[in-house]
Amino acid sequence: MISSNFKNDLSKEEILSTYLDELYAKKYNTSDFSIQRITDLDLQHKGVDLILDNKKEKFNVDEKAQLDYLNHSLPTFAFEISYLKNNEWRKGWLFDENKITDIYFLITNIYIYIYIPKPQTT
Repeated sequence: MISSNFKNDLSKEEILSTYLDELYAKKYNTSDFSIQRITDLDLQHKGVDLILDNKKEKFNVDEKAQLDYLNHSLPTFAFEISYLKNNEWRKGWLFDENKITDIYFLITNIYIYIYIPKPQTT
């Protein structure tokens, strides 16, 4: 199993969220919905990465991405039911009553492509 690195994970999340925001803008620009990226840590700790709003309803969205498996196809998704921290079992994000998530966006099969243009010869 690939070990987790908190700082590295945050960096990956930032890169992915920038890309996803571009996709969301294209997807939702012809709909009644608007997307708001959440930067408030209190809301993020409650399971809100985005707010999807159509002026009638608001949905709290939590993005879950397979960031430890970049450039690998993983045909499954893990829902965190519980975890062990400091010899104490805790509820995972899926069943945590403190979360106010309405919708989960699951992001899988993340592939990184780097385009390097060929030098022009004259």
